[in-house]
Amino acid sequence: MQSSSGFTDDDALLCLLTLYRTPLSDEFMIFATPERSYIPLTEFSRLLELGIDVDCNAKKATGYVGRPGQTFLLDIPGSSVSVSGHACSCDTSRIVVTANDIYVESQMLASWLSMHIEVNRLNAAVAVKPFVPLPLQERIAREEAGGNTWGYGVYQDPGYSRMKFPYSVLNGASVDVSLRTSFVSRSPQSPQQYNASHYTRITGDLLWMNTHADFSGQIANSSDPGLLIEDGRLRLERVDPDGNLLGPLGAKTIAFGDLSQYNNLPLIGTAVIGPGGLVSSYPISSPSLFDLVSLKGYLGPGWDVQLFRNGALLDYRPSNSFNEYEFVDIPLNYGVNELQLVFNGPQGERRTESYHYNIGQNMMKPGQWAYQASLSFPSRHSLLLNGNTSLQDDSNRPGPLMAWKSTLGLTEWLTFSNYLASAKIKGVNHSYLGSGVSGYLQSMQIDADMAFDTQQSSKAMQVGVMTSIAGVSLSGRYASLDSNWVATGGSVGYRDQLEVRAGGIRLFPFIPSTSFSTDYRRQIIDDEQRNESWGISNYNQTFGITHSHRIYLQKQMLYGTTLETSEGTSSFSWMNGALHWTGEVNYQLHPERQWNYLIMSGNIDLGDDIILTNGFNYNFPQQTWRALLSMNKQGRSALLGISLNYNSDSVWGAGLNLSMNFTREPRRSSWVMDGSSGSGYSAVSAMAFIDENKNRQKDESEEVIPDVGYFVNRYDHPATSDSTGIAFLNNIASNIPANITLSPATLPDLSYVAADKGYRLVPRPGCPFELDFPVWITGEVSGLVCEVQGEMIRPVSGIIIEAVDADGKTIGTTLSGYDGFYDFEALPTGPITLRISSEQAEKIGFEGEATCVTIPSNGGYIDNVRLVLQKKNQNRTNTEEL
Repeated sequence: MQSSSGFTDDDALLCLLTLYRTPLSDEFMIFATPERSYIPLTEFSRLLELGIDVDCNAKKATGYVGRPGQTFLLDIPGSSVSVSGHACSCDTSRIVVTANDIYVESQMLASWLSMHIEVNRLNAAVAVKPFVPLPLQERIAREEAGGNTWGYGVYQDPGYSRMKFPYSVLNGASVDVSLRTSFVSRSPQSPQQYNASHYTRITGDLLWMNTHADFSGQIANSSDPGLLIEDGRLRLERVDPDGNLLGPLGAKTIAFGDLSQYNNLPLIGTAVIGPGGLVSSYPISSPSLFDLVSLKGYLGPGWDVQLFRNGALLDYRPSNSFNEYEFVDIPLNYGVNELQLVFNGPQGERRTESYHYNIGQNMMKPGQWAYQASLSFPSRHSLLLNGNTSLQDDSNRPGPLMAWKSTLGLTEWLTFSNYLASAKIKGVNHSYLGSGVSGYLQSMQIDADMAFDTQQSSKAMQVGVMTSIAGVSLSGRYASLDSNWVATGGSVGYRDQLEVRAGGIRLFPFIPSTSFSTDYRRQIIDDEQRNESWGISNYNQTFGITHSHRIYLQKQMLYGTTLETSEGTSSFSWMNGALHWTGEVNYQLHPERQWNYLIMSGNIDLGDDIILTNGFNYNFPQQTWRALLSMNKQGRSALLGISLNYNSDSVWGAGLNLSMNFTREPRRSSWVMDGSSGSGYSAVSAMAFIDENKNRQKDESEEVIPDVGYFVNRYDHPATSDSTGIAFLNNIASNIPANITLSPATLPDLSYVAADKGYRLVPRPGCPFELDFPVWITGEVSGLVCEVQGEMIRPVSGIIIEAVDADGKTIGTTLSGYDGFYDFEALPTGPITLRISSEQAEKIGFEGEATCVTIPSNGGYIDNVRLVLQKKNQNRTNTEEL
């Protein structure tokens, strides 16, 4: 042990202390002799939060190394040191005790604390790398992870201008056309058979409604060379996601014609069969956000807390002066929400709190109400074609189907629904009345429905439960129906049904890519018929190959006879660059062991949007096979597909498929061809131009801007503007809000700025919307804010500068930096006045003269514009020199 006189002033070295790559202090003082480097134990422990207390008088140090369980004891007089109860080497000649601290040679200290300490005298740096992470390291990592979170994922309205898109008597149109031709030859002696079919869909505005018309049928075949339309459907609708249709009724959808894909009625059946009409206030698309929740509580000094949802980090909070934490407006999505708060203490302590919310897709926020009312006519096949004409007996002809459904959010955890329906099915009248509840209790989601047929005195009920325990999803459903229960679509097919499933089972935790699921189903059809099935599935990913295996047992009891079978299916999928291979094999285990079939297929991306597909099927019991080879070319104007097939019966076939879309571009009144089926999507005709007079309208003399890109709902759209400044943005989702913005990076000059941040509209199929993007030429102004001190000036930081246009409107503010520098970007052309904020000047007792600059019409950069401050009532001198 050395005394304090062993160090000189020349030995003192002020260093930068880093923990891995995180700087802790740039004023860390060590002593470096020619032979050794000495670390101050007190300061080192404080900066690394080790928890070691130093007693210089007793020449001892006690405490712990980061965590209370890792005790530390240094006894210099006794020449001993122990860490976590284990004795370590203690050479007192490498320890120096001063009046304020105990200095320990760096390498010996590193061996005590199980870390690497590197002293770089040339760079005046001390780098610390513990072998086991310290609590401080873990906290720093949590802070970094919390700083990299992107919020809770809740959509925030960017405040774009809302564009109105009124319906028209005739507008648009987008047309999908698909032509298919096939040839089949069974032998050289038999004649070739051919078939050609067509499908056409047209969308657009008609009679102030958005119209969907579908036609399909035969063009020609071996027996009939004529053109046939075998099916035709027509639907007219109005959609408003904000619910402004029909005034106080708040409808979001009004539809007439051939309807489909609308809310059905639990237990009762299909709400719409055949052509009819419908009014609904249910959301247009399935929402992902149910509600918001906030969490708040006590957080002790030195503690921090992390917020996780379903294992993903959402946010982070360190302790504050109020000793509390608060997470505001955490989104609760439909499905399982496992919110977990992980509290971390300054000494490595850790505790968790969990909150479980299992929200069904049919639940609604408290106070929210939605309804659906419909009238349809099952006796007709479609609005354009009348089916069921073979029914000569009017008494058996289906009657009109009237249906009603409404849903009300009662509380945050309970939703109530009711159902009404009336129909004539196979000549018998039915009147249905039903209700249901959906709710959640912590991690358990419960749904229950009951329905009555008042005219036939029958009833039906079902209850479902879904939860998650230790990462395993569990679900069950039970339904019981009277024997004479008939749904709107006809007989249900069973009287009693039980379904149970468990998924996400990790039997081998050390293999995270492997999981199992199992399911059981029991179905009672009547007193003489009963079916049971049980299956177990396994999902794996091995060496980049995804493969699954399923074995299922079935028991059928029919009129006293029992039939038991057992089968299995194994499938795989493998992707490597341009190759994608899949396969499936099915086999029987009981009553006899045998292979059933084998299916193999592969896709090869040949480039230039050409995909080559091959397939092979083999039926083991029949010993038959079939091979297929096809090639598809996705062009800019059409999709062309060619296929060849051959089987074990020497039958060969060939096919040709041609698909294309025609959409009318409204600005040019021309047709845009595309190879995708785009009639169900929307489009925007965007034009960017230099708005010289700033009226936000395209004048004849104003130039368009080519090669401009756009964002649609924050995603980069592949289309760019052509030489006429027009970009046709297609394949936009219909009937839901779309945010369209211009990509600033694609503008040809840095001084070009879009006049508006973006636009928000609700596009609809077949009606491209014309959207203009005026671009303004701007300028940049920079300079210095100075303070007058006699004949001297000095830069002033933290001063608010305002830019004011010719009309006296403040168009920008900025703050001077530490060196007094300020910079205004994207200022409009013309006269601009720069001034100090009067409110701030009043507070600090200064005043400054306004300065006028003029940005030329072609933009530009004006620099070195000085704004001079002086105290009030102080005369400025030597103004010109300043």
